[in-house]
Amino acid sequence: MKKIFRNISRLIHRNLLVSVINILGLSIGMAVCIIILLWVRDEISYDKFHDNSDSLYMVCEKTLLPSGDIEYYGQTPMLLSQALRDDYPEVKTASIYWRRMLLFKRPGGQAFTEKGCLVEPQFLEMFSIEFVKGVSKSVGSDLRAIAISEKMADKYFGNEDPIGKSLQVTAYPEEIGDFKVVAVFRYPQNSCMQFDFIAPFVLKYGGYGEKFDKWDLDDFDTFVQLNDGVTQLEFERTIAGLKKKHIPEAREDFFLIPVSNIHLDSRIWSPDAGSMKDVYIFSTLAILVLIIACINYINLTNAQAFTRMKEIGIRKVAGAGTKDIMKQFFIESLLTSLLALFIGIILVIISLPYFSEIAGKDLKLFSASSYSMPVEILLLALFAAALSGLYPAYYISSFNIQDVIKGKISVGSNRAFLRKALVLFQFAASVFLIIGTLVISSQVDYLNNRDLGFHKENVIILNPTAGIVKNWVTFWTEMQRYPGIENITVSNTIPGMNESTTDNIDWEGRTGEAKTTISIVGVYWNFTDTLGMKMKEGRFFDQTIQTDITESFVLNESAVKAFGLSDPIGKWFKVLDRRGKIIGVVKDYNHRNLKDSIDPMVFYFGYGLDTVLLRYKEGNLENTVSFLEGTYKKLAPDDTFSYKFLDDSLKKEYRAEQQMGSLFRYFAMFAVLISCMGLFGLTLYAMQRKTKEIGIRKVNGATVGNLLRYLLKESTIWVLLANIIAWPLAHIALTGWLENFAYRVSINPLYFVFASVLVYIISVLVTIYQTYKAASLNPIKALRYE
Repeated sequence: MKKIFRNISRLIHRNLLVSVINILGLSIGMAVCIIILLWVRDEISYDKFHDNSDSLYMVCEKTLLPSGDIEYYGQTPMLLSQALRDDYPEVKTASIYWRRMLLFKRPGGQAFTEKGCLVEPQFLEMFSIEFVKGVSKSVGSDLRAIAISEKMADKYFGNEDPIGKSLQVTAYPEEIGDFKVVAVFRYPQNSCMQFDFIAPFVLKYGGYGEKFDKWDLDDFDTFVQLNDGVTQLEFERTIAGLKKKHIPEAREDFFLIPVSNIHLDSRIWSPDAGSMKDVYIFSTLAILVLIIACINYINLTNAQAFTRMKEIGIRKVAGAGTKDIMKQFFIESLLTSLLALFIGIILVIISLPYFSEIAGKDLKLFSASSYSMPVEILLLALFAAALSGLYPAYYISSFNIQDVIKGKISVGSNRAFLRKALVLFQFAASVFLIIGTLVISSQVDYLNNRDLGFHKENVIILNPTAGIVKNWVTFWTEMQRYPGIENITVSNTIPGMNESTTDNIDWEGRTGEAKTTISIVGVYWNFTDTLGMKMKEGRFFDQTIQTDITESFVLNESAVKAFGLSDPIGKWFKVLDRRGKIIGVVKDYNHRNLKDSIDPMVFYFGYGLDTVLLRYKEGNLENTVSFLEGTYKKLAPDDTFSYKFLDDSLKKEYRAEQQMGSLFRYFAMFAVLISCMGLFGLTLYAMQRKTKEIGIRKVNGATVGNLLRYLLKESTIWVLLANIIAWPLAHIALTGWLENFAYRVSINPLYFVFASVLVYIISVLVTIYQTYKAASLNPIKALRYE
């Protein structure tokens, strides 16, 4: 072993530049691979920490459209969980999970809006929630008991013990009273459910009042735990037709998604949803980067073999067999890989905070939850050593002793084929990654800049506090009077968020073939004016016409098309328990993430209003915010003033795509950098093989230009062959990724040309450098080289 260390040390000193490139390339490759591994582990770990994760499912809906397409919905009826518990022996238990934003205030303290959930008592039996203080038994059953997160406990109570203390709670549009804190919990970030409080499920707490059509409105997440031995497929068959049992005209069927799959299931909306396709893309990228780094090692090690012929010859003369030589070179490769791994881990430690910020995750190299990570990293090093060390060890050890003594090394056709295959893979991978980077960046830019059908800039979002609700008429009047505010409205949602959906609809001229599910957008006066939406025909709700409040609806273009409504203005339309006339049609706008197509929508006056949207004049932000804050202090002095911007909220909708694009750009950049190192090694390999030939050509009068043209032919052939391989593979892979989006860019052919030209230029520059270096040698030295 001491000899091997001495050999490695001498080899590094003798070929310092090549050795640095070799080890650094492998280190970067391992670092990139480890960071991607951490990201992938985090993505696939969502909700696997629940003790019952194998038997927990989310119940969702699907509708088969006349076109043959299937639409999926994550929300289900209110009474579903009760029906599952009572009527199906296959079910161990079930619970509603209702995402809500409520206003909290400690007596005498400030008020803040918090994100949480309203649940039934069974919820805490199903999911693993770590309670660090108090007793959780009463949460969900005691209508005035609430559990809060450690973050909320710190915000409202500081160093005080929050157990037994009260919080005043408001659910727009009314106060719902005091709640007693009975428990404090800690909940992981790697879950599709994120909440800072857990409160009992009561309609009034969610701002819906007492009256509610319980089977017709899909507005709740429903989770079910199946008994042991009951499979997902069996139970889906059992509950087929359940909704039709309660609503005969319903066209939806229920289906299940394992809780541990929700985060990566693209069929339904969920906060901060991921994508299984992204996991496959990054996993493929990690493998590509590592293989490219190992190919570099193979090529550079083979190139260095020419400088070690004398050593190999002496060892063979001294009696070393092929296995002894192979063992020596494989151990050298293993030690080099371990050295590269050590440097790679240092690079990971340095860069991980930066990549964590880009990914929006708290990525950690080693943690209690990833106890297997050290083993996986070591296996990665062994895999890299095996991948990069076995062939060079075999190649070098198999030199014929007579050829070595004579200074000749014969390379068989099999070896030449493998060397050419490695060269081809190197070029093809580089072209593939550059094309992928360009297409993904183009799609992310498109998502950020596409015209959504409304004006997202200069819009402030407010969640009215209890004091503002009590003084609503005064607040509304003040806002309309202020010259810095162009328009103000109220809604039950903002564009980009999930709306309530229902199939309890009917319309004039209905046929059985029309789609029967619609999204409900609750609106107030000035909704379209505030958001800059356009009317296709008819008009929006008019404050001067009394019947607009209770007897009118506005649809979007997609609804008119889906329901087969010709000349819709004046025709009757029914939603839930309200029937009225269609008074207008709004031009389609993207009310959800651009991954989704535009659904049929009905604008329903006064439904579930809880969000104020306020458009301020360009350049008047500071004065407008100051005015709003002053108005809050005057009308609701005990309430906390807070606001956000519509365009910022929409950016969060595409945060996953932006993060994915940024990460892919960086990782692809490192992959191309490693490829450039590899191209240097490939060219060095070729130059060393052709040194004597170059010397002969120079003696015969060849110029540097002649030599360059001769040697560039090979690079040109490799790039052309690489394009033949990389172009179709890139097109197939990227077309599949773009299918995630209802609105997407077309793949620009110029991206393929640019990637090919860039890789060719890199290979040309490296070839020029190495050719000039070889051609500058004295021909006599070149002839003596081999």
